[in-house]
Amino acid sequence: KTRDVGGVEVLMRWNHPQRGFIPPDIFIPLAERLGLIQPFTEWLVSQAVRELRVLSGTHPGLRMNINLSARQAQPVLVDALLAEIDRAGGIGCERFTFEVTEGVLLENSAPALEALNRLKRRGVRIALDDFGTGFSSISYLEEFPIDVIKIDKSFVQKIEGGTDSRKLVEAMLFMASALELDSVAEGVESLGELAWLTTKGCRYIQGYFFARPLACNELDAFLRDFSFPEDGLNEALWPKARGLPRLL
Repeated sequence: KTRDVGGVEVLMRWNHPQRGFIPPDIFIPLAERLGLIQPFTEWLVSQAVRELRVLSGTHPGLRMNINLSARQAQPVLVDALLAEIDRAGGIGCERFTFEVTEGVLLENSAPALEALNRLKRRGVRIALDDFGTGFSSISYLEEFPIDVIKIDKSFVQKIEGGTDSRKLVEAMLFMASALELDSVAEGVESLGELAWLTTKGCRYIQGYFFARPLACNELDAFLRDFSFPEDGLNEALWPKARGLPRLL
């Protein structure tokens, strides 16, 4: 509704001096197996707080999303992440959203519940990432303190090509609305996807249609110059040649 940027997601990247760019789907699982994911994430959180503090001067309402791995959904580890936010200073926990996947909740049900409740008590929002790709998504919405569902891009990127995916996404949006949860459509890459999601009441859109991953200085410039494609959206919703008949 505001046609503005509501938040950003923190992404970790590794540019190896000899091997070049190493994708996160390779080094993140490796870090988990080696027991390095916690120090990685603590560093990422401290870096994110510092960068958000810089961005807050010109974008005071900006939120940051940070991914929480299966190994980290434990009370003592989330306490360490909260302490990192406090240590960096100047930014409240309520400006952060931690994203978890269904696998995190499935693997560590009891510890994960306590960990997420600790985050909630500090004002952190919880997002269920890759929604719809697991086995028991609906029960998680009732059992865990979820604030946001992020509809997986595998559904979003099919809505222009088939009615089944449209029905599934529409059902997810309806369910989120009924449960008073925010919804984010991931992987939006076309104006057609944006237009359809807008008509179905999806409040937040994330994807390459707006921006690819950016370094902090690039992000600052992007936010300063951001302009929502209002004319393009209106044209997609009401093509000039068919506007009047459709309106009638």
